[in-house]
Amino acid sequence: LHRTLRKLIHDTALQEGIDPDRLSFTHTVKVVRRQVVRRALSPPPPHGPDPGRGDR
Repeated sequence: LHRTLRKLIHDTALQEGIDPDRLSFTHTVKVVRRQVVRRALSPPPPHGPDPGRGDR
């Protein structure tokens, strides 16, 4: 999980054109945790994921 979050930080920094060291690991953990909980609590779409949303 640690490596996955570090890769997420690295990829995001590259995409935004900033130094990865400027992004907080703790903040990343909080953002990812919120997204995981939000997805776990929201019901799935009635006919599967919406292809336009980029769900995989």
